[in-house]
Amino acid sequence: MRLNSRNKQKFKRSRPLVITTYNRKGGTGKSTLTGSIAFEIYLALVDKGMSEEDASSAVAVVDRDPQGDLITWLNTRDRIGPKAVVTDLHQLSATLRRLNKEGVQVVLIDQPPGYSPLLSESLKNSNLGLICSMSGRSDINATKEAINIAREHDINFRTVLNKGIFRAKITGWGFDQLEEMGNFIPYPIYQRVEMAEAVVNNLFVQEWKKFGKSAKEINKISRSVSQALDLGGNWEGIKI
Repeated sequence: MRLNSRNKQKFKRSRPLVITTYNRKGGTGKSTLTGSIAFEIYLALVDKGMSEEDASSAVAVVDRDPQGDLITWLNTRDRIGPKAVVTDLHQLSATLRRLNKEGVQVVLIDQPPGYSPLLSESLKNSNLGLICSMSGRSDINATKEAINIAREHDINFRTVLNKGIFRAKITGWGFDQLEEMGNFIPYPIYQRVEMAEAVVNNLFVQEWKKFGKSAKEINKISRSVSQALDLGGNWEGIKI
């Protein structure tokens, strides 16, 4: 597999493509979002005609949170999907080089809350920073700081509104605030029972309810991320 020639120059910063999900504030749903997008990319590659095994080898999740909740959850699953990568917290560059040799095309990094040298290292190796926010005032303030961090690292970024409450004024306010900041993906992810049910059953929501509202929301976010990376509307820029 390879990136098409149109993207080779643009993505010179790292091989494979790296997307880091982060924010200073905890509890915004970064881990669930990271895993869900990774699985959506996996599904997109399978839809393109890649075998499930090859698609699984092409998409990897790196959990840089010392608690390792996302990797632990991925390893409890008995279904194929994106590969879970265990790495030393201070060996990210070496891990990315190894994944490149293994043929991995896209890596999603789940970054723990807060700002640290680990976040700086992740962003320096990333093609896109995905800032996961909720609608509260503290969330919005933390997202403003996260945007400044992205700009300091001269990295492309997008913001996502997660855990929205349907028709709630606070969600509408948060939407407006994020939209005003720029680079906002205008498709909120709402709190739904189906998302919680999927996680409890060790499934991605796309497996639990393939045509449910949460799965459709994740699909829209994934497509927006693909567009932000100039890879088309659904990862067409990744070639077999």
